[in-house]
Amino acid sequence: YVRGINDAGQVVGSGDFILAGEGAAIPGQGVFLLDTIPLLTVVQGDVNNDGSVDNLDITPFIAALAAEDEPGFLSQFPKGSYAAADVDMSGSPDNLDITPFIGLLTAAASNSAAIPEPTSVMLLLPLLMVVHRSRRRGCAN
Repeated sequence: YVRGINDAGQVVGSGDFILAGEGAAIPGQGVFLLDTIPLLTVVQGDVNNDGSVDNLDITPFIAALAAEDEPGFLSQFPKGSYAAADVDMSGSPDNLDITPFIGLLTAAASNSAAIPEPTSVMLLLPLLMVVHRSRRRGCAN
């Protein structure tokens, strides 16, 4: 039975369950917590989490690639979306997300009324090369 949704967006409830183990099923009751946070829609490429994919996502995207993990990224961009940097949806942001991210920026620019600075995307390439090179050196150590 669902009792409600807490402030974190998790479904809280209680009900009957069967605990299976050691070859025996033990009926009982318990409290459950359904974490719905991962079910929320992530807009791929919207790394700064402002609702659109644009040049403002470049810096947080680079930070996501350079970060060790999500907490490291969120320490720099507390309102950002680490999952949105995983454009190819492989499980974590990595260098394989660079080309699809540039594709999203290009598509967003061609679909918007405002034309972004073309040099912004071109500036992304050398920065991404630096991140890629530094990550490769970190792996070699």
